[in-house]
Amino acid sequence: MVHGGEKLTFPPWKFDVYGPLALLDLLSRKGKLCILSAVDMETFWEILSQLLPDEEARRAGVFFTESNVRQVFGEVYDQLLRLSIGQKMVLPKVRQGIPRVLGDESKRGDTYGFRYVEIRRGAHFPGMPAGRTAYLFDQMRLEAAPWFLTLVPAS
Repeated sequence: MVHGGEKLTFPPWKFDVYGPLALLDLLSRKGKLCILSAVDMETFWEILSQLLPDEEARRAGVFFTESNVRQVFGEVYDQLLRLSIGQKMVLPKVRQGIPRVLGDESKRGDTYGFRYVEIRRGAHFPGMPAGRTAYLFDQMRLEAAPWFLTLVPAS
């Protein structure tokens, strides 16, 4: 691929990442300390749903919207929204036994987890987009402060 006159290559696994479970699976395999920065609101709720131990956070067929996230995430939602820019929250309990979704079929059924998950509220500067999407779509006016996640795989 050529971007701005520069040739870019991507590792083969990049094209296998197809959702929050795949992203977390990849991070747990490749990382010792994983930092996701400037995560937008919708992506954040999807990733968080996979990290919380409560099965209610992963309701089948539920798409997270502004109107239902409080109901789905409960007290965690309230705690997160109280965070000021720069403040953090460490999840006291993190889901273990997350199913692997990447790799060959013989590895499916294996599980993994994270021993530490920290959530930090990012800054939003007026007139400056917080995420890449707002750079691409200049008509995007309302943008929430992004989330930052620090993850340490269990093994």
